[in-house]
Amino acid sequence: MNSLPDIARLLRLSNHRQQRCEQTLQQAQNRLLPVAGELSGMAIEQEQLQQLMLTQRAAACVLSHPELMALLRRQALLRRKLHNIALERARLNEQRSRMEREVQVQQQARQLLLRKHVKFTGLHQRLSREHGQRLLRREETEIEELSRVRHE
Repeated sequence: MNSLPDIARLLRLSNHRQQRCEQTLQQAQNRLLPVAGELSGMAIEQEQLQQLMLTQRAAACVLSHPELMALLRRQALLRRKLHNIALERARLNEQRSRMEREVQVQQQARQLLLRKHVKFTGLHQRLSREHGQRLLRREETEIEELSRVRHE
C-alpha cells in the first residue's frame, strides 16, 4: 500500500470524502437555522402572551356574571395557548438537540477525515521525494557507468 499510485488514489478518495462530509455538515447546519429561528419566535410569543395574561386579571373591580365569564374564557384561552407553545417549544428543543448532535457527529467525522488526509498528504510527499531521489541515483549510476565505459 506504500506505492505512489496507491497513495495518490487514497488522496483523491480522501478529497472526495472530505467534500461530501463538508456538504453533509453544511446541510445539517442549514437545517438547524430554521428551528432556532422558530424557537426564538415562540419565546417572544410566549412572553407576549404572559404579559397579556397579566393584563387580564380582575383585580379589585366588580364584574357582572357575563363579564366574569368572558374574562375567564379569555384567561383559559391564553393559558391554553401558553401550554401549546410550551409543548411545541419542548418538541422543537428536542429536535434542535438531535440536530446539534448530528452537526457534532459530522464535525468529528470531518476532523477524522482531515487527519487522514494530512497523513496521506505527508506520505504522498515522502514517497514522491523518495521516488525522485531513486530516479536521481539511477541517473547518477548510469552516468558513472557511461563514464567508466568511456574511460576503459
